[in-house]
Amino acid sequence: MFKVTALICFFAMGNLQQNLCFNAMIPYEFKSMAECMEYVKASVTKLDKEFAKRKVTMAFKCVSALSLEEKKPIIEQHPLPPMRMPKPKEEWEA
Repeated sequence: MFKVTALICFFAMGNLQQNLCFNAMIPYEFKSMAECMEYVKASVTKLDKEFAKRKVTMAFKCVSALSLEEKKPIIEQHPLPPMRMPKPKEEWEA
């Protein structure tokens, strides 16, 4: 059995023009790699023009359903640095 994993990225989001990327998984299992790849090709054909217009990109990959538990995420995850909080002003103190 095979599953489709995906990485979807939204380019230039918000005032900071940030690129935002997310891991995803298609909730369906395919019987063969060929069937999985056929689904991927059909999805790419269907989504390509609309995604390009909206500055979105997606990468698909067919993987063995058995090996998914052992795999690391498609992109590495890093914790955000701690936020610096401003020092309280005297009028803020209770």
